[in-house]
Amino acid sequence: AEVFADAVFARSRAIFQQTNMPDFAETSLELIGAESQFGACRTSGPSREVAAKIAVRHVDPRGINVFLKEATGLGLSAPPGLSGFAGARGKPSPVMALFSFLIAKDRVEITVRDERGQINFTPVVGTVITPRPFRPTPPMRPRSIGPMVEVPLIKLALARSGDKGDTANIGVIARRPEYLPWIWHALDETSLTKIFEHFLRGKIERFYLPGTASMNIMLHQALGGGGTSSLRNDPQGKGYGQLALAHRIRVPDSIARGLR
Repeated sequence: AEVFADAVFARSRAIFQQTNMPDFAETSLELIGAESQFGACRTSGPSREVAAKIAVRHVDPRGINVFLKEATGLGLSAPPGLSGFAGARGKPSPVMALFSFLIAKDRVEITVRDERGQINFTPVVGTVITPRPFRPTPPMRPRSIGPMVEVPLIKLALARSGDKGDTANIGVIARRPEYLPWIWHALDETSLTKIFEHFLRGKIERFYLPGTASMNIMLHQALGGGGTSSLRNDPQGKGYGQLALAHRIRVPDSIARGLR
């Protein structure tokens, strides 16, 4: 599947050169079933069945049409064992991207219209309050007592993930409060970089949530643009929590023996 996708890219680029068209702005190949989402943490051997998800971005719709034509053409003389989705050839579609920003409300004219006519509204401009950031002290590094063993994080915690634009957000809550110090120090920036380095283009932030036995992880520039502007299979990072839960961390054997 990977060789086939590379051949489609190569043939498309050859036509671009012949017709003086620019290269792809971005390409994406994800092999679903071969743990492509796990990156450096992939553990499976050769897969017997995979699905190749191929997506491209180009400044000109004609460049997308070249790609679609080459992908369809190669499909007619594809390697043995390769099949494609039935139906008509796909079509280029514009990239829909959201750009959010702040603007002073006194620069925006607001009007309200109803059956009685138009009412001008003057917003109240209040005093700007700059909050003082507060970072609670995270759990202290626990002391190792007795032998240490590795267990998957899912045995110690629950997780849920999602998106805010191009930022992925992962919430991790310990199944028992006494597990959190081990989780906090295991999911440090080094470990998180290893888990998500194939997605990550920005910084990593971690936040301790006292009283809840939980932590929050923010991965900036980790969704390929996010939402409708991303080419990825998981543009909203919904599976990132599961990728974190698959990570193995070291805990005392006394804790491991009590896990279900």
